[in-house]
Amino acid sequence: MVSLRSIGVIAALPAVLLMGCSKSDSASTTTTTSADQAYCDDVATLKTDLDSLASLDVISQGTDALKQQVTKVEDSLTALKSSAKGSAATQIDEFDSSLTDLKSSIDKLGSGDLTLANAGEALTAVSTTVTSGQAVYTQLNTACK
Repeated sequence: MVSLRSIGVIAALPAVLLMGCSKSDSASTTTTTSADQAYCDDVATLKTDLDSLASLDVISQGTDALKQQVTKVEDSLTALKSSAKGSAATQIDEFDSSLTDLKSSIDKLGSGDLTLANAGEALTAVSTTVTSGQAVYTQLNTACK
């Protein structure tokens, strides 16, 4: 049986993986069209939602909060798919798949089937999701600098 503290360790992993991955470049100015701006806004929203997922405290906020944040990330990805118009399609597909796996892992944890194997599966799913989400962000953010 896995304790809630173990789930907290699992939830903290994305924060560790994302540390140092964000980059702000407020010195650069670019004239963009509204479509370009929407695209860049969608990229920024994805990053914000990934960071929020990574910093979520499952012990104090629970698995429902985790599910809600995963839904926000999914919504951000849906918007980005539309504005990206096929850019980074491979990375986006991998990210989408990792989100599906993460949701499945969360469902197992939230259903009372809290075993070491399920916690390990969730840990792997969180890591994969963060890694693939960061790859999407990195790939697509280059056009917004």
